Amino acid sequence: MTNKTTTAGLPLEQEVFTAPPLHIPNAAGEPYKTELVVVRTLEHTIKWNFWYLPDDDRDPHNHPWDFEATVHHGGYTERRWWLEDGQLKTSVHTYRAGDVNRLPKQVFHMVIEVLPGTVTRMVCGSASDPEWGYLDTKTGVYRPAEPDPSFKDRLRALNRFLIPTEDREL
Repeated sequence: MTNKTTTAGLPLEQEVFTAPPLHIPNAAGEPYKTELVVVRTLEHTIKWNFWYLPDDDRDPHNHPWDFEATVHHGGYTERRWWLEDGQLKTSVHTYRAGDVNRLPKQVFHMVIEVLPGTVTRMVCGSASDPEWGYLDTKTGVYRPAEPDPSFKDRLRALNRFLIPTEDREL
């Protein structure tokens, strides 16, 4: 058993990835995307994301890995934030079918618009520092991600096929 977890907060174990795709809830409990992980190793993860809504119901976030997302259908717009010479900078990027979005782990971002039917293939590098966290864009203060006590209940509500086992609890 390992203490590492997936981005959905599930244990990093092979059994987790033999399940159907996961519908990922936003704060309101609605699915903002569906993730289908096809490869997960300590070195990289490959997954398909089926987008429904922006992920703009929270502060901008970073990831503990670099990633590359290829848009296969539809498109999305993302806002990015990063520190440069002690100043908080921002930019907006739009991606459409055929485009590739490369995002380094130290850049904070948020998907702010999603076209209907958007599908992306995401290749994530290995996880390392910095850990997953959020950026307050008014103050520039970083806050490490903490477990959301209601996330697993929202995840279960959207994914009724998830059945806890004795070895792991959802």
